[in-house]
Amino acid sequence: MAVITGLLTVNDKQILEVDANPAALSGTVASLGSIALFANGSTATLYIKNGAADTDWSPLSTVTAEDIQDAIASALVASSNITFTYNDTLNQISADLTNTTVSAGSYGTASSVPTFQVDAKGRLTSASNTAIAITASQVTDFNSAADARITAQKAQPNGLATLDATGKVPSAQLPSFVDDVLEFANVAAFPVTGENGVIYVALDTNKTYRWSGSIYIEISPSDVTSVFGRSGAVTAQAGDYTASQITNVPSGSIAATNVQAAINELNAEKQPIDATLTALAAFNSNGILVQTSADTFVARSVAQGTGITVTNGSGVSGNPTVAIANTTVTANSYGSATQVATFTVNAQGQLTAASSTNIAIPASQVTDFNEAVQDSIGTALLDTATVDLVYNDATNQISANVIQSALDHGSISGLADDDHTQYALLAGRNGGQSLTGATTAAGNLTLSSTSNATKGKINLGANSALDEANTRLGIGSNSPETLLHLEQNNVKYNISTNSTTTSGAVNAVIASVATSANSVELVKVSITGLRTNGANESVAYERTLRVKNNSGTVSVLSAQSDYTSEDVALAAANVAFIVNGTSVDIRVTGVASANITWKAVLNRVR
Repeated sequence: MAVITGLLTVNDKQILEVDANPAALSGTVASLGSIALFANGSTATLYIKNGAADTDWSPLSTVTAEDIQDAIASALVASSNITFTYNDTLNQISADLTNTTVSAGSYGTASSVPTFQVDAKGRLTSASNTAIAITASQVTDFNSAADARITAQKAQPNGLATLDATGKVPSAQLPSFVDDVLEFANVAAFPVTGENGVIYVALDTNKTYRWSGSIYIEISPSDVTSVFGRSGAVTAQAGDYTASQITNVPSGSIAATNVQAAINELNAEKQPIDATLTALAAFNSNGILVQTSADTFVARSVAQGTGITVTNGSGVSGNPTVAIANTTVTANSYGSATQVATFTVNAQGQLTAASSTNIAIPASQVTDFNEAVQDSIGTALLDTATVDLVYNDATNQISANVIQSALDHGSISGLADDDHTQYALLAGRNGGQSLTGATTAAGNLTLSSTSNATKGKINLGANSALDEANTRLGIGSNSPETLLHLEQNNVKYNISTNSTTTSGAVNAVIASVATSANSVELVKVSITGLRTNGANESVAYERTLRVKNNSGTVSVLSAQSDYTSEDVALAAANVAFIVNGTSVDIRVTGVASANITWKAVLNRVR
């Protein structure tokens, strides 16, 4: 079998590089119509897959490495998302993502959130900023933050006055003149020199006075009968009224009917002054408001770029309008059944020129050229009286069938003579005989049990066989149980292979060892695991174990680890042996977020 040393898949076809004739031995697996290159020294032979069987490869021509490189380059097909560029000088292929319509830039700030649209490939096709606008109920700690703000301002300069248990403002938070009241028996008892800001009370008349700097002047000369238990000229003193006793006329958003309730409403609704509000208040520029850093605001505008026109970029006269600029391409329909559309595109993905070119390709680019020629040959076949020529369009084969009714074997002289040693004699030949498949290099000899689709066995003597139906070879046994079955002197040695996959940290049974009653066998397991959705991380294990069946009870004895090799990313992977009835399951364990392909080879002595 040829080994595939290089592979390129284009649509559903493959371009392979192999180390031998792809039709040799059991052939090479590929889709119908695929191409295989076999380089032998300074020359290379190109083969085409022209049938369903793995050996159905036909040579096309001898080509140079440059021919192959050009063929590969011509097979590259760009998509709406990826463009291919072939550098014939460097023999390199470059794949580039096409531009989307998104504007390159940074999105999202402390006061705005980025919004975007994404296509099925996960690429952004548009993006913009949306100003953050949420209600107080969306601020999870609004009430606690507001309470903390009010608490921090209580009894502080330029802050809020507090109330004591009686609903009054403590004297420590009142102006000095409110608390500085001195009582004397009469005016004559006042100090010779008074003090500014102090109220003097004459107890004999309950009149109040202030010091003018030279004399005492009565503050409230009008007499009243009694106010707050005081008579005479009485002025209001601290503690005469509480805030809840002073009426308030509801207005605007304040619904309170007394001063205390109005103060409470204001405290609950006020917006604390901070650096951000101060910076916004100082902002006085036209344009789009942008916060560039904490408490820093600037005016910006939308500027036009390559292929883009912008109207009213500052937003002063209305909303900014962004449009794609026209290119020099002529609006029209291009391409047809007989013409290929050709075009020139700029870095922004806009067509700048387009035209149609008549299709002109060699026969090698006609995908069904060979099939059409074969069909023409098939229709040209002419039967004779003794030969019926049949063309199989599915396999591209011509069969020549002898018409038995028109052929008289008795008229063939020397038919029974064994004088044609170039042909095999099915009844046997004296001295033995040899069968040779081909005369050319890397030719094949193919033996098959039957031409029917349901295959049987090719017996190799009395005690060996090739089981075509199950792809098994038995030596010493014509009923092989595994891929390779060796049997002699009541000893069996079996080799089998299997594979499975895991996605995530799950268990999977990759193989199972079935036992028979009252038996023992030595099993050697070789397992590899390759991650297919990462950086090709891998693991490998070799385990040797003794499996015993004692009257139907199966046990795994002396499981030995011969070899373990793991990449760090797959260190959590594992292999284990689980008794399942009269069988032993060989179980592999995957790794979270990893897709792993597992392969196993079992060697059994029993």
